[in-house]
Amino acid sequence: MSPHPTRLNFKTLLRFGLILAVAFFLGRTLWQNWQAIALVPIGPSAWGWLTIALLCSLTAHAWAGALWAAILRVLSPRLGDRITSRWGIQVYLKTNLAKYLPGNVWHFYGRFNACKAAGVPAGDALLGILLEPLLMAAAGLVVAIGPLLLQPTTNTLRLIAQILALGAVLIGIHPKILNRVLRKVGGAKRQRLAIDQIPQLQRYPLKPLLGELGFVLLRGTGFVLTWHSIHSLTLAQLPWLYSSFAIAWLLGLIAPGLPGGIGIFEAVILALLSPELTPAALIVIVALYRVVNTLAEAIGALLAWRSPKSESPSLLR
Repeated sequence: MSPHPTRLNFKTLLRFGLILAVAFFLGRTLWQNWQAIALVPIGPSAWGWLTIALLCSLTAHAWAGALWAAILRVLSPRLGDRITSRWGIQVYLKTNLAKYLPGNVWHFYGRFNACKAAGVPAGDALLGILLEPLLMAAAGLVVAIGPLLLQPTTNTLRLIAQILALGAVLIGIHPKILNRVLRKVGGAKRQRLAIDQIPQLQRYPLKPLLGELGFVLLRGTGFVLTWHSIHSLTLAQLPWLYSSFAIAWLLGLIAPGLPGGIGIFEAVILALLSPELTPAALIVIVALYRVVNTLAEAIGALLAWRSPKSESPSLLR
């Protein structure tokens, strides 16, 4: 007999309730967006582009998981045989749906628990979990600003502002600056997580940043393909579409407490791209993209859970 049956039962019920909550909020997200596009005729060609967008989005999330594992291996090289890319992808995809819960932190909690189960020191796990969204945000800013620098402009002040903003991002992730941010953010959690010392970044995270750039570009490509499924686009529109997507995605990423950035992303995209299409057409495209990306996350989680060669880290332990 278990020495703590009440505790075990409570944790089991809590875990089951969390799974039900994820399913509820995920289903509500799909239903709300599907209602916006249910009456729009979608031909075979459009379905083909949407399928490619779905695969592109799924690849992006898997890539993010592999990159997260790579960051952890840099922080804990002795655990390289445990923190494999396959492990990172599976943990990342399994916990990713928890971001749709109110609070927008449960996916981080699940990953932290998975790191502890794999033997990753608490400090390294915390640093890896904090570093990943910071680098994502930096990559999002690069994608948001970079394409605009390629556009001809007669506004010198605007060009200077864009260059300065991009430079500020690249300088901001330097270890001397980023370590201060990590100490400030991680310091509040040290006692709770039993961390003796917050680990510090030893060198400029160029490779992880390039990896996160790939993630943002893959996500942006999913959006561009969704756009193309409804409305044809030109090469001249691509920089502006990628930049607008990155701005909207970034604001959704950093918005505190909003599950999955729902609402923020849609509002910003509609505001930025309203000169390109009518509001009605934009609403359909944005709703379609939300459905495509959410389905990609759900399919990724299902594939990860069904994988026979990995442990199944729960969202709560």
